[in-house]
Amino acid sequence: MFPVTSLDMYNLTLELLNKANTSSVEPSEWNKMANSKQTEIVLSLYRQYQLDQSVIDKLKVIIPEPVVIANTGAAVAEQEIFVLPTNYLRALNVGGKMNYVGEKCFADGPGIKVHPWNLLRDDEENIVDDNPYRKPNIDKIYYRQSGSEIRVKTGTSSYALTARLRYLRQPKTIDVTLSPGAGDCELPEDVKNDLCYLIAKAYIDQQESGRYNQIAQETKEIINN
Repeated sequence: MFPVTSLDMYNLTLELLNKANTSSVEPSEWNKMANSKQTEIVLSLYRQYQLDQSVIDKLKVIIPEPVVIANTGAAVAEQEIFVLPTNYLRALNVGGKMNYVGEKCFADGPGIKVHPWNLLRDDEENIVDDNPYRKPNIDKIYYRQSGSEIRVKTGTSSYALTARLRYLRQPKTIDVTLSPGAGDCELPEDVKNDLCYLIAKAYIDQQESGRYNQIAQETKEIINN
């Protein structure tokens, strides 16, 4: 049976540690490891999602409805600023409505449809600019993420009015010390089960590290003094 609550997950971790003849982990330390490994497993699933959308079922609980983001920068090409949601983790797809300027194939003015945008990594920018087949234009719009903002690259005078973002949000914080339901992991039960094994392995590796034990002892001595 897979774990359901954070307490179930904590108890399963203790069982795994007991089988490995390893000391128990305190709830506060378990919380830290659980949230670290939760982010790790979500990002691992995200990378699989890029190749195989069948894993979407494992992530759908942390995929909100797409949001439309207003431009808080200038109404000028490549000076737009779209601020990401505070709970943003990774983008699934990004697009936006354009204001077409001087485009013969489009009526000048606001577009009606959401135009898909392509991710532009920092290490690709020069390559894209120099490649006539990848160069940005009104049919191939790029975006790049700069900190908590999205910037658009059109290669034309046209600019983005709004951005439409479908994204992966940060999962809820796990906390076994809270009341039932308040600090539970929200991911599917099979993912919770995998998470317990990751936590147990990380804790065992940590305990078996001589450097970790040395640091722990030194820290304890400092606190006692």
